[in-house]
Amino acid sequence: MFSRTRKTHDEFLNGADEEEQAVLIHREEASQQEIESLAQKYGYSEETFSGMLAGGTVLNHLMDKDQNQCGLNQSIYDAAIVMPQIGRTAGWPKVMVDLTIRSYIFLFFNFVMQIFILYLIATEEEVMDKFAGKMSLCNFGANIHTCPDGPDCIGPAGTNFEDAGRMYSYDIWSTRNYVRDSLRVLFPDKAAEIDEKIDPGEYGVENFWVRYICVFIFMMSVMTDLQSTMDLCFILWYIPAKAQPWMTYDVPSWASKEKVKEVKGLKELDLVTFKIAGMPRLWKIMNWGLIVAPKLFIWRKTAKYGVIFLMNTSGIEDVIVNVTALAFILNLDEVMFQTFSHKALHHILKNLQPWELPGSASPVDSCNKKRSKGSRGADAKSDRGNNGTSNDGGKSKGASSSGKGNLNHSSNDRPRPNGARSRGDSLGVASRTSATRPRRLSKGTHGNNTSSNNNNNN
Repeated sequence: MFSRTRKTHDEFLNGADEEEQAVLIHREEASQQEIESLAQKYGYSEETFSGMLAGGTVLNHLMDKDQNQCGLNQSIYDAAIVMPQIGRTAGWPKVMVDLTIRSYIFLFFNFVMQIFILYLIATEEEVMDKFAGKMSLCNFGANIHTCPDGPDCIGPAGTNFEDAGRMYSYDIWSTRNYVRDSLRVLFPDKAAEIDEKIDPGEYGVENFWVRYICVFIFMMSVMTDLQSTMDLCFILWYIPAKAQPWMTYDVPSWASKEKVKEVKGLKELDLVTFKIAGMPRLWKIMNWGLIVAPKLFIWRKTAKYGVIFLMNTSGIEDVIVNVTALAFILNLDEVMFQTFSHKALHHILKNLQPWELPGSASPVDSCNKKRSKGSRGADAKSDRGNNGTSNDGGKSKGASSSGKGNLNHSSNDRPRPNGARSRGDSLGVASRTSATRPRRLSKGTHGNNTSSNNNNNN
């Protein structure tokens, strides 16, 4: 339904003229008569067309909601970025210095623990398993239901699985092999009988699909961490490389502070606004090298060895339990923050306003930019035509420039329904020519005013 609504809405925008597009884009300004006329033109009932306009409004305003904002989470990494800037804004009081130092100490311990855990997992997979003779699981026994004649029915020992009764995990399989080999050594004269009566089985995977499902779940968890890292990268890249305040004390101007606090139920701390702003270039470089680069390194190693570890786990229960354990590695920074960080850091990061990415524009903004660009192009052509006209034709240069001034705001100041705003006002953006904009006229007086202006020009 949404896709059909959006397609229909886009077709309306492409096929409508400027007046109709203004109604389609600025639905909150459109009068009932304008909506009814468009509904009749496209062959829809008023109720159906109103529903389509509502669908277009939902898609334009909600589908792009928060897509152009980058915020910080409550973690050790984000605290190490925010606290130095808060301390700088406050003038480096002793308490802020202590909180900043504590943030870097916790950041260091977080690096040590995460890298140490990844080192142990890598050592297990790359060194210890190879010394123990453990081979990669691959797809041994993945199609056990088709054995003995199906694919992947030959185990690492070179025998056929035949059925699921001969499949074991690596620990059990290696133990059974050890017992058989020990009996061979103790009773070499009965080696043939031992091989006939003692079957160690084969090593294989219990379920083919559970590993891929768990890998998918694991990658979803690590992608969440990667997304937060990318938000951090965007913030460090786009914020200005100059010292700007990261918190402000907003005193109300419409009444006394005590009155505002009483009316709105505010506390003194509610008047302080925490926001992401510019930071000096030196702090940017330090954050890239001390926070972002190690965070990306830890993420890459966690994703790599996590997938290897899951793909070499044969048991169904083991692989399900391991996927939750591996996801904990990347969540260790948040656990440390919740456990050891001061409550002041919790409040600051919780109330820190996100950063708006530059160049972010909603579909309505983009459409208005195209409209204004086309209007400026039409104005320029009109000006060139007016300047090329001789004075004998009744058009002087002064009149041409005057006409140019009128054209600059003619599309924005067309008569609109009562209480409606211009296209620039609907977006909350002041027009370039708002200072010289003439008074908006009603439909009844627009014609008289036009004739009066023509007489004056003549």
